[in-house]
Amino acid sequence: MWIKIHDTLLDHRKLRRTCRLLKLNEVTLRGHLVTLWLNVLRHSPDGDMDDWNDDDIAHYADWDGDPGLFVSSLIKTAWIDIVEDRCVIHDWDEHSDRLRVAKIRKQNRERQKKFRGKKDESPVSNALVTRDIALSNGGEERRGEEKRGGEKRGEDILRVFEHYRKYHPRAHKKPNNKSQEWKKIQARLAEGSSVEDLFLAIDGCHQSPYHQGENDRSRKYDTLELIVRDGSKVNQFIEIANNQGPVTKTSGQKSLRASAQWLDRKRDE
Repeated sequence: MWIKIHDTLLDHRKLRRTCRLLKLNEVTLRGHLVTLWLNVLRHSPDGDMDDWNDDDIAHYADWDGDPGLFVSSLIKTAWIDIVEDRCVIHDWDEHSDRLRVAKIRKQNRERQKKFRGKKDESPVSNALVTRDIALSNGGEERRGEEKRGGEKRGEDILRVFEHYRKYHPRAHKKPNNKSQEWKKIQARLAEGSSVEDLFLAIDGCHQSPYHQGENDRSRKYDTLELIVRDGSKVNQFIEIANNQGPVTKTSGQKSLRASAQWLDRKRDE
């Protein structure tokens, strides 16, 4: 089992902010964070620490100071998120390859199962007719099917652009099949994602407070290229859409109050 660690951990502003709160040097804090992540991977692979209290989190991070201070500092600096009253590792899907691969495999199995079901329901007469097609016409038939398939795929890609424009009416008014967005949508469909999956990923990105500007840069991250950049991004946003309701705009102070209230409840338990 392994996790992905970006080189930004060397000088990320969150790291410096957390060091100030905990009065640590950066090397020590990196050790605590990586230790916590490895234990989450081992004991809670989905990144959800719902049944962990402050003492548990401190223990699995090898922190021997005040557990409450440690956990509250990680929440304030967004190493840990509060999602629907649950404590989760921030952006865990992007860092846990085990979880990403498991989700992709599960989705592929489900799609293959549906595909096999459709084949089983096909009338026997279709197979008989297919066998009766003359060999001389076989190439023409295949070319016709490929052309129809290409046209259908183009229509599906345009539907994805159209769904994105529901959030950004001025964006991509004339989609170009040479654009990065077109190519990435085409690649995701070829990998097995359905048009509905990509619709859901677009919705999920626009339901994510972080991607809608509630981050340390107050910057939105909701371009179509980002959403369909790769399979892990699509899966990440689908999960957000499935687990989170419509976006509610909140100020930074309100978010901090909610985190503080959550910590108080955990301590009283």
